Amino acid sequence: MIGPEGNLTIQGAIGPLEQLLLESPAFVVAVRQRFGDLRDSPGRAVAVWPGLWLIPLQAQRRLIGQAGLSVTILASRQFPESEQFQLLCQQRDLQATRGRIDVEGLPDESQIPRLAAVVEQMRHDLIEFDARSVEVSSLSVALAKSYEELSLLYKLSCSMVVNRPSADFLDEACSELQQVVSMRWMALQLTDEMAHFDDCCGGTFVVGQADADLQTIRGIGRQLLNRRPPICQTLVVENPDQLEIDGLRDLASNLLVVPLQFEGQLVGILFGADKLDSAHITSMEAKLCSSLANGLAVALHNVILYEDMQSMFMGTLRALTRSIDVKDSYTLGHSERVAMLSRQIAQAAQLDDHLVERAYLAGLVHDVGKIGVPEAVLTKPDLLRPDEFALVKQHPDIGARILGDIRPMRELVPGVLYHHERWDGQGYPGSLAGEEIPVLGRVIALADAFDAMSSNR
Repeated sequence: MIGPEGNLTIQGAIGPLEQLLLESPAFVVAVRQRFGDLRDSPGRAVAVWPGLWLIPLQAQRRLIGQAGLSVTILASRQFPESEQFQLLCQQRDLQATRGRIDVEGLPDESQIPRLAAVVEQMRHDLIEFDARSVEVSSLSVALAKSYEELSLLYKLSCSMVVNRPSADFLDEACSELQQVVSMRWMALQLTDEMAHFDDCCGGTFVVGQADADLQTIRGIGRQLLNRRPPICQTLVVENPDQLEIDGLRDLASNLLVVPLQFEGQLVGILFGADKLDSAHITSMEAKLCSSLANGLAVALHNVILYEDMQSMFMGTLRALTRSIDVKDSYTLGHSERVAMLSRQIAQAAQLDDHLVERAYLAGLVHDVGKIGVPEAVLTKPDLLRPDEFALVKQHPDIGARILGDIRPMRELVPGVLYHHERWDGQGYPGSLAGEEIPVLGRVIALADAFDAMSSNR
């Protein structure tokens, strides 16, 4: 680096030639005289002395008030023979000084312009390399952040199972998001208008360190939900006072507010405060929270639809059961009792939860086939004739055909079809024995037999 006054600053290791130039007042004078040419000739070699050139390097951008120039020093083979070199060495042993310089390694004067072009190209490549290094570093940070975001969205999407407890899923979603966005605390407030969402209707979920009780957070959440006009888009609030919510200033320096909407209806508010690193909430983080909020809203709606479907399904099963009770009042309540007994037997046998639930449902409808049996036979107070008993024995087949045409109920068919089979093979309709009888059929058979023997029939 050289300045307008001719002063020289060497960056990096100092060789014998550079040491001579640093100690030379004559060199300072020569540089001062040629400084204007150096300033106006970026990338081109400027002769300071015979055999000694300076190549000014064009700065990527010049700072205001910056007067110095970055230069590269080039000496040719002719320089050690020059008068100026001898002047530099006048206080030293000339031969010893020349011996410290690799004269053979110096370029010829004719090579100087080409070397100047090479130096300039190297400078340009170095600037490009530095710029690309910065870009790669920035890209790495962005990719790492994107990976975290995608990982979070994937994990939460895998958790969006409609038959999973909703409270567990929502609590996990808030916790994961709070960690990824690195906020001090985060909360989710749901509306009271989700009638089908009994376990979470109007619920408040809080993760992190909010330094406030649940009632305070719920109050803030409800005020955000009830704002007029309603919050319809993600907000980054740098000054919580502008929301005019009591107590919020004590809990947050800045706030992220994200509405949960489905089909234009506001179903909840997600809000969090203060980055752990004291940084500002970025637009990328706001966008991530908004994407997650959309996913949560869809998941909540799917849960409602699932519960509606389950309610309809159970209503259909109970309607079928009541149709039998109406036709045969003698068995009134029998199906409900068999269903509960079947569930208890399945649990005692340590069957999996899915099969336990199937046992209960199959117990509800195990006698649905009696719809196809004449009422006179079902309600006959006397012993049945063989032909009448043959009609009764058809009810497992009839029930299996009824349920087999309804896709969600096909899993119940083994319990309905085989609940009158016996371990010794003397049952009906297939005379199956032992483990040939499906597990669901065995469970319903036990429950049905026990209720029949313990009831006043």
